[in-house]
Amino acid sequence: MSLAVIGATSVIGRETAKAFARAGHSLLLISRDTSGIILDDFGEGISVSQITCFDSGISCTSNIEPMAARIIDSFDDNPYVLLAVGTLGDAQFDGDELSNLLEIMDVNLRNLAAVVMPVARELEIRKRGCLVFLSSVAGDRGRQSNFIYGASKAGLSIFAQGLRNQLFHSGVHVLTVKLGYVDTPMFRQSLRSHKYNAPSFLVGNPAKVGEKIFQAATKKKNVVYLERIWWSIMFIVRNIPESIFKRLRL
Repeated sequence: MSLAVIGATSVIGRETAKAFARAGHSLLLISRDTSGIILDDFGEGISVSQITCFDSGISCTSNIEPMAARIIDSFDDNPYVLLAVGTLGDAQFDGDELSNLLEIMDVNLRNLAAVVMPVARELEIRKRGCLVFLSSVAGDRGRQSNFIYGASKAGLSIFAQGLRNQLFHSGVHVLTVKLGYVDTPMFRQSLRSHKYNAPSFLVGNPAKVGEKIFQAATKKKNVVYLERIWWSIMFIVRNIPESIFKRLRL
């Protein structure tokens, strides 16, 4: 059993990797700089021999083919791939800077999709495996506060949905995880940027979220909201009439 993680230095990526490692999976941890990954932090019962690190950033297009090849090379008879990379862009980004817009779209969608396609084709040939996409509730409806980030995540969710449809008959599973608030540096950056305090009951614990992602993947769920309360919240948000929704400051 193996798990390849793109975005392994993210808090959720690391916590999910820990859950897989505790179940006996070998790990390929991919990030722009994996030197900050402290293998001892993975906890008791997880052998360092289970873990391989590979330095490669998804923002650079020249890394796409080598990254995909390295992931495929890590496959065993039960491969999982976790797409945990993501960016909000500059904390003060208001949508007017082209470089920030392109970074958000490239990291969250375009380059990630480019890496996934050859990996998905290999899984289809092998007729086994699982792709896990970390998307966001921000992609369920465009809001003025984060619609560019939300658009990138909406595109990622649709991309994952299409792959799930394409790969189903080959036996390859695709899970989409729609994350709400999780206590991570990215989340805290967003709070500072928008000068907003989130109710504590809406903020997930990274370790618990990582375990739930593992459970959803191994149980072959299709789409899950974490935490589950976000399904109800976004059901309401999605169903507000546009004539009303466009007047709201969200």
